[in-house]
Amino acid sequence: MNQEKCWDYFQTEGIDSFDQSYARHQYMARRLGSLAKRLPATRLRVLNVGVGNGLFEELCIKAGHEVWSLDPSEKAVRLLEKKIPIHAVIGRVQDDLLPENSFSVVNMSEVLEHFTDSELEEALKSVYRLLVSGGLFVGTVPYQEKLRDNIVVCPHCGETFHRWGHHQSFTTQRLSQLLQQYFPAVNTSVRPFVAWSKLNWKGKVLGGLQRLLAFVGVHGHNESIVFHARKA
Repeated sequence: MNQEKCWDYFQTEGIDSFDQSYARHQYMARRLGSLAKRLPATRLRVLNVGVGNGLFEELCIKAGHEVWSLDPSEKAVRLLEKKIPIHAVIGRVQDDLLPENSFSVVNMSEVLEHFTDSELEEALKSVYRLLVSGGLFVGTVPYQEKLRDNIVVCPHCGETFHRWGHHQSFTTQRLSQLLQQYFPAVNTSVRPFVAWSKLNWKGKVLGGLQRLLAFVGVHGHNESIVFHARKA
């Protein structure tokens, strides 16, 4: 599957697909504010990898942070530049396009699952290189996704692929072990993100039940692992 073509579409013509991500980005931006209180800088320099619909960038700008965006889709980056004042770079995090020790925070929300094994290793190395000493790597990944459940077949060429281009499935244990290869302090938790404004009454009831079950420690599908890791 061509990841660049996939995200050219979803981050431009199919950008409505990100409407469901509002609660997640709002939570991450708010959580960033509390985590960042332990950082020395008064104005954070934040790098967001994977622009989506630009909501995370908007929330960080409102909070007074300096925001940079990195994405391989030139179409998505140019579209975002027209909406909000950001520093945008076209490319992948593993391409080392930005100087080392440049950012207080690197955010990757629903991104790591798109990497192959070798790309994932290179991406984590690059994030470590980009962060200042004591900087934060934050983000989310799908919780225990069954990758085969989202395999589809192209009716034209017969190629099989994951409908969202995912290559990785994570548990909290696996994600922690991966991050601890580079970051000594790692925290993970599992939580649902419910798009309340997009749901009918039945969906809101089910969303409330999911939130309640998560609160008592019962987790299932359609949840995310939230993580933050600190560079030594």
